[in-house]
Amino acid sequence: MLYAHVASYTGKQPHAGYVGTFAEQDIFVILAIEEGVTPEEGKKMLESLKTALLSQPLATLESFENAISQQMLRLNVPAHFSLAGGLFKEKILYVKTVGAGEIYFRRSKDFDKLMDGDKSASGYLQEFDCAVLTTSKIHEVIGENPDIKAFVDLYAPQDVVERMENEEYTEEERGFVSLFVEFNSEPADEPYHVLREEKTVEATYTMDEMKPVVPASSSASFPFQTVEEIDDDPEKETFITDKHDTESSVAPPTVPPVTPPTIPTTPISPPPVIEGPLQSVEAEPVLSSEPPTLPPQNVPAAPVTSVEKKSFKLPFLSSLENLRTKKIAVIAAVIIFAILIWSVVFGYQRRAEAQLQQRVEAVEMSINEKLTQAEDDAIIDLDGALALLTEAKQELDDLKKEVGGKKQSDVERIAKRIQTTEATLLKKEEKAYEEFYDLALENEKAKGDAVYYTDGSIVMLDQQNKTVYVLDQEQKSLDKYTAAEVSAASRVALYEDKLYILNPDAGVFEFTSETKTKKVIDADSDWGSIADIEIYNGNIYLLDEDNVAIYKYLVTANGFGDITDYFVEDQSAVLTKPSDLVIDSSVYVASPDSVVKYTQGATDEFETTYPVDSPAITGVYTDSEIEQVYAWSTQTATVYIMDKNGTYERQIQSGIIKKAKGIFVIESVMYIFDGQKIYTILLN
Repeated sequence: MLYAHVASYTGKQPHAGYVGTFAEQDIFVILAIEEGVTPEEGKKMLESLKTALLSQPLATLESFENAISQQMLRLNVPAHFSLAGGLFKEKILYVKTVGAGEIYFRRSKDFDKLMDGDKSASGYLQEFDCAVLTTSKIHEVIGENPDIKAFVDLYAPQDVVERMENEEYTEEERGFVSLFVEFNSEPADEPYHVLREEKTVEATYTMDEMKPVVPASSSASFPFQTVEEIDDDPEKETFITDKHDTESSVAPPTVPPVTPPTIPTTPISPPPVIEGPLQSVEAEPVLSSEPPTLPPQNVPAAPVTSVEKKSFKLPFLSSLENLRTKKIAVIAAVIIFAILIWSVVFGYQRRAEAQLQQRVEAVEMSINEKLTQAEDDAIIDLDGALALLTEAKQELDDLKKEVGGKKQSDVERIAKRIQTTEATLLKKEEKAYEEFYDLALENEKAKGDAVYYTDGSIVMLDQQNKTVYVLDQEQKSLDKYTAAEVSAASRVALYEDKLYILNPDAGVFEFTSETKTKKVIDADSDWGSIADIEIYNGNIYLLDEDNVAIYKYLVTANGFGDITDYFVEDQSAVLTKPSDLVIDSSVYVASPDSVVKYTQGATDEFETTYPVDSPAITGVYTDSEIEQVYAWSTQTATVYIMDKNGTYERQIQSGIIKKAKGIFVIESVMYIFDGQKIYTILLN
């Protein structure tokens, strides 16, 4: 059986705060409040915390952690406080720190910091293990880890405290507090304390990420881990520690009162009068209560004169004096009134600030719990995790409305935590981009409106300059095709050596030379609004946004055949405002909320769970050489990456995507055309 041997050292109390400890029924706690309470108020808070913890059936790390958190909120402890606590149950030590609270651990010759900040952990104990519950103030009083180790190394808690007492710290120990707990098989005596009068801890309480952790910085072989990771072993011994109360301090030694010496009161009398010749006489003095009588002296008596003191004031001086008195009274009244107003206003502001800080901390705790739960659930329930993320965002929005322009650093910290979790859940990556080619090298007034890629050729449509540019992707050599029909074209396409432009109102034109075109498909009366053109195996496909249709024109020896409908059934209920299509043997059509896959005119399996309710998709790209489908949104500057069954994989974000006129992918490189330049983003 292990027993807890406890000794505490409390330095001088802070000027405007409180530090204290308690150790009772296997619960050990140090509390340091930097400011905002008197020592009496702080002591009452610690007593209330102790009473609450002792009254609850604490047996797990979660129950211990929740009990402390609830009591801190209930007691309305000022924002800047630090805490380190331990719960000793059946050979397991559960520990928790808050703010600047720190816990060090010694096992045999190993000694290191176990944890600090807002963390919790647990682990099995061995005989002569020693835990030091303190705050970051220990570095100002004792020093860094090697110095602390030198103090604690292989010493019993009472000896450690005695050594500290012998150091005779002065002002540097103000606000310092430590609790030393050693576990061994010998029953413990009453806890030993060293308590200083007037003693503060500089700490900040954020209640951020309160989840079990194992500090990575500890080099010692300490067994601390989450409770769930501890194997239940019936062979292990069960322990009950002695109950200790460290709240009392050693009273100073009692010094008996000093009684003043008694002065004799026997009256003194003058010596007797001896008549006759003078001779040597030794007479004993006689005490008398009357003073000796002196013989009269022949001193001439001075006449007694009665003097009457007179005072006077000039009239104008009297008026000035009265005026000055009135001014002093008025000034004093004004000062007192100002002090009163200042005290009331300042007190109100201080209370309002404390309440606001308490509200911020409560919201931050709630958001952190939701985000932690979302991270744990994301693998098996992404939708549930995203719902928790949405709730966290809503809580932050509500908090922003409550605090207005205040607490900006706290709000920014919470927002950053949400962003980090969101990036983790949504597999979001922020990517840098590089310039690949600039059309200004050919024409400084070039302004592209659309782009098309096939077989190593990048085709760019420039309506303003009535030109189509064909860029060799490897050689970066450029060919130009110019014709009047380009000015009304909206899309461009290339198949083998045949270059086509789409005029939604007139039809499809083919360049027969670098300066001439011919119409190969007339606009049909059934056309609505033709949004895109795609060529596959020489056949032309046109996407009709208004009619939610794809028109297919088969290539023939003399050009192209008649119009046919690609869809085998009406798709108006499936697609809403389709804007882009791409073909890799199957047809992929992009609309604002989804990408739909078709094979031989019928819908194919392609179910995607996007990380947002409305992905605002602008376009889609894939081909037979790559394994993914890329749906991009200029509204959110995002590219969503899916496999060819629609399973969401990840997303890429980059500022240049907002300007994209078109996007295509070659192997593991994404190309973005913004109208004048082509940029690249590495996907791996």
